[in-house]
Amino acid sequence: TGLIAAFSAGRGKLHWSHTIGPSESSPLLIGRDNLYVADWNGDIWAFDADNGRALWRRHVGGALKGAVASAGGRLYIGSYDGHLYCLTLAGKGVWREASQPRLGGHGRFYSTPAVAYGRVYIGSTDGKVYSYGAASGRLIWSSSTGGYVYASPAVWNDRVFAGSSFFP
Repeated sequence: TGLIAAFSAGRGKLHWSHTIGPSESSPLLIGRDNLYVADWNGDIWAFDADNGRALWRRHVGGALKGAVASAGGRLYIGSYDGHLYCLTLAGKGVWREASQPRLGGHGRFYSTPAVAYGRVYIGSTDGKVYSYGAASGRLIWSSSTGGYVYASPAVWNDRVFAGSSFFP
């Protein structure tokens, strides 16, 4: 099992905690009171950040290793089932798009998406960085790095920066 918890910044006093599935996802705070986190069970959770009340939980097809990203009133997350998911802030599915097929299946999404220029950029275990339309989910491009892309891309000045592991 995993845990999401709120602590006092000054003294570390526990304010609230909630049990979720195992998680290595960083929480995402939107505004003053909406907290989003994902777990290995394939669940995206929304909490009231003030009191820890679970607002909703949405299950997707595979383990969620990266964090939830947000832009334009939407949530984006990649899954180990090889799909990138787009949800409303209320947890309703907007679109789901797969990584490109390859020998043995699809690449899996481990990294946290980056959202910029109306696109969602994400790295995959198939060694590619992908660019999807943020509104439509349509694949715009993919580019190979030669190694797994676990790290999250950064976007700046019309460039996408991505690190990958390379095993010669």
